[in-house]
Amino acid sequence: MTLYTNDTRKFTLRTLTPVHIGSGTVLSANVDIIRGSEESLIIDVDAALSALPPEALLSFDAPLRLRETLVRFGLDLEDYVLYSYPGDFDATTFRLALRDGRGSPLIPGSSLKGAIRTALLCARSGTQADMVRTTQGLKSRRDRDLGSLPPHAGDGRRKLPKPQKAASAVEKNVFRPSQDDAKFDVLKSLHVLDAAFAEDTLAATLVEISSPKPGQPDRTTDFKIGVEVVCEDAAAEVELRLDQYLLGPAGKLLGFDRFGLSWDGLAKACRSHTLKLIDGELAHFEGLSPAWSKTAATLGKLRKTVADSASTGAIPLRLGWGIGWTGTTGGVLPEPDRLDLLDAFTDLQGKCVIAKYGSSYYQKNGQTFPKSRRLEKGSGFPLGFIVLEPEGIRRA
Repeated sequence: MTLYTNDTRKFTLRTLTPVHIGSGTVLSANVDIIRGSEESLIIDVDAALSALPPEALLSFDAPLRLRETLVRFGLDLEDYVLYSYPGDFDATTFRLALRDGRGSPLIPGSSLKGAIRTALLCARSGTQADMVRTTQGLKSRRDRDLGSLPPHAGDGRRKLPKPQKAASAVEKNVFRPSQDDAKFDVLKSLHVLDAAFAEDTLAATLVEISSPKPGQPDRTTDFKIGVEVVCEDAAAEVELRLDQYLLGPAGKLLGFDRFGLSWDGLAKACRSHTLKLIDGELAHFEGLSPAWSKTAATLGKLRKTVADSASTGAIPLRLGWGIGWTGTTGGVLPEPDRLDLLDAFTDLQGKCVIAKYGSSYYQKNGQTFPKSRRLEKGSGFPLGFIVLEPEGIRRA
């Protein structure tokens, strides 16, 4: 008789670079941010206005007059400041981080599990070949469906494949033995709880976008994005559980009893995938001018940290906002096949629905896809790298 167990392990989630998991709330530069050359204030305008009596709202007409309005009614602006930023916070928007019911910054278990899923998928033998075949199938379907349109039928966008379905066939081969139903997915056997951080681990930062153009390898976009991030080297506890009963026969059929769904297998797959992501970023920035040497040096140190994690059984991952297209399943594809994937989602007018430009733009300009990177301004840190460091094992 086989005795199935729940294998539970506690980890310390440590941020290796700043991480932003958004709440969906975005503050406006014209309303919630008071800019100054030496100091900028990010204000909880809703809380400030709620504290004012109704008659005050009749005279309030601009954020820059908020301070004098509060003073007139015996209130202090400082009580409603979310962040004081040294210098000019020249962002177009400010994206707030996700928090739990107690107000603590949160990295949800679903985000962690999604990153693990992508790592397992990309580390799985045969995934790249499956993705190439899937891409060719999507292109054939696109050509067939768009070719069947009558003249002057518009741009044909409704006939394009759905982007969210692009990797479904590959995922089914890897994670589901014979069923389309998600309840048969072997990753149902992996349970990941949320990780809540101390509130003082949050900070406001500016993100700039490195977006090279022909003849302008060091170009950054004119606009910047403000984000609330969990800072580098913050720590929180998180618990993962492997349910051997749910893994059971399906896991054996797919080879997961010897490949991914063990602690050693998860660590190995996630480390391999994370190193691949770092190597891609390193190659990108080392190919630019010395102006990006700080970012290249940061990535070099990050690579060593991730490689050294093999000795402890830690699970490195990349997740959250700002990690770019390479964090998706399509990132497993080599350059020529990435451009084929863009083709599969390009309409009759040459507009691509999964990227800003279609493959012809990159071919014409001799650039690789993706070409843009989001980085913390000043430090040059890439976003979203974390590591799960094991604390101990509990079996039930």
